[in-house]
Amino acid sequence: MGQLELQSRTEGAGAIVSVKGTVDGFSGPQLEQELARFISTGRTFIIVNVKAADFISSAGWAILVVASHRMKPKGGRLVLSNLSASVSQVYDALDFKKILDVFDTEGAALESMGRGTR
Repeated sequence: MGQLELQSRTEGAGAIVSVKGTVDGFSGPQLEQELARFISTGRTFIIVNVKAADFISSAGWAILVVASHRMKPKGGRLVLSNLSASVSQVYDALDFKKILDVFDTEGAALESMGRGTR
């Protein structure tokens, strides 16, 4: 069972959710609820910073993909930033390049979002 800590903040029209620990079937609902909260309040982008994530299980990846798909009809975007080596390895193995955009830094992700002006 994974330990998960989330730190969230709003940034312009969007939000940034920083993940620390493990996202799995036990801890995943916590992340799912946080993303749903931002989606339901009309945020146009969400950056999920996974720099401090130890591991994301298939359940965790499913949460991210579903949240991304929920944002698209509203013109929104969910992206990842700061992938650790282990998270990046799984991202590459799952071939999620066409599903979830990744940025090296939170700043680069914000820049791509126009700092919340989109």
